Amino acid sequence: MNESAKTCFVISPLGEEKSDTRIEADRLFELVIEPALEVFGFQVERSDKIVGSGLITSDIVRMVQNSELCIIDLTEHNANVFYECGRRHEAAKPFIQLIRSGETLPFDVAGIRTIQYDLSSPESVRKAIEDIRKPVRQFEENGYAVTSSGASTATLAQSLERVERKIDRLDSYASKRVRKRASAVGLPADGDGVGLLSKVEGGAGGFLNKPDELFMKAIAIGDMEAAEVALERILQVSDDPKKIVYFASYLADAGDEGGAQAVKEALENNPDLPISTFITGASALAQYYVVRDRESEGVEEVEKFILPRLEAEGVGDRDKARLNNQLSRMYYGASRYEDAQRVGIRAVDLAPDVTAYKFNLSLVYEARDLYDLAEQVVDEYMTQKSDETDSDHLGQAIDIYLKRDRHEDVRAAFSRLMQVDPAAAALKTMLNDELRSLVQ
Repeated sequence: MNESAKTCFVISPLGEEKSDTRIEADRLFELVIEPALEVFGFQVERSDKIVGSGLITSDIVRMVQNSELCIIDLTEHNANVFYECGRRHEAAKPFIQLIRSGETLPFDVAGIRTIQYDLSSPESVRKAIEDIRKPVRQFEENGYAVTSSGASTATLAQSLERVERKIDRLDSYASKRVRKRASAVGLPADGDGVGLLSKVEGGAGGFLNKPDELFMKAIAIGDMEAAEVALERILQVSDDPKKIVYFASYLADAGDEGGAQAVKEALENNPDLPISTFITGASALAQYYVVRDRESEGVEEVEKFILPRLEAEGVGDRDKARLNNQLSRMYYGASRYEDAQRVGIRAVDLAPDVTAYKFNLSLVYEARDLYDLAEQVVDEYMTQKSDETDSDHLGQAIDIYLKRDRHEDVRAAFSRLMQVDPAAAALKTMLNDELRSLVQ
């Protein structure tokens, strides 16, 4: 239990117990929101999940206004959700809006970037998780800053109440997780199902005779524990390193230590893996350290795998570019900026059409106070025709152009950012007085 954990309050339509609305809200909470925020150390709260709290409207408003982050699900256009959404906007603190894919936004919030989510497949669930993590990374960098004097501050008493609620929830947490894991493998979520799950995990066979299917089903519902069980079984019964890398990379990419360890062992024991499989594993391993903010610890591990492959015969330029880019990300996170610059330049030289490599290189130049070079690289990716220019790239362009006093280019980049990601644009103006004066 971490008493100093940041709090994310989820504003969501709830409906009656066991209603379709509640089931959908629970799936979004458990499959997407909790996994997305876990790596950032959040305590994720929702009014109905705070056991025994007796929350009333004023309590909820305080949580809406005081939490470091709010995630707002606008699905079904619920009136209470829109009221709480307005109070969060008024507080001028970070928020992320969501809506179920296929639903339309009301006109009064249509100008704010809203993530559309889809829970129908593992791929769409993973995309929703990453879509949430992108703005949270920006909030992390800016310290969840507040620019409105009208926002409330959390009192010590509220902090203590939050800790007490955590303690109250611990008693029911374990049984809830077991029931969820039973559901993940297609077993009844009652005593018999839990017993069968125990037998499966103990090696009696059952569903784990199909560990591939179990793994994908667990990923689909966001149950990392069930996925870990399935991966353990895959490691026991499979001698196919490509399969192991494929499945383990899912978990490593999400910051799971067991998945990262399985990737390491597969790369160590199979030095002749096809280059596409190797890149999948090496990239997932690098992402594991990035997600965990442990680049300094993992950089030598990643080097150990990537550097020999860069010297091997038969590796094409684009594959070399991808590997150099992974090294650059690791060096950057470890504050080894000269190394990051060296391999980042290689990545750009080998694949000059890839915007992401130029964006990463511009970050390195900025970290080294090489603003002329950062400006040059930003100009390149801002002028080349590419579908890859996302809100991160545009945000970096705005930062560099501001430092270079290129005000017209700031306005042009900000206009593009408003089209791509209105929430990110609002956040940048909220945190930067100079930018706000230029674009308002």
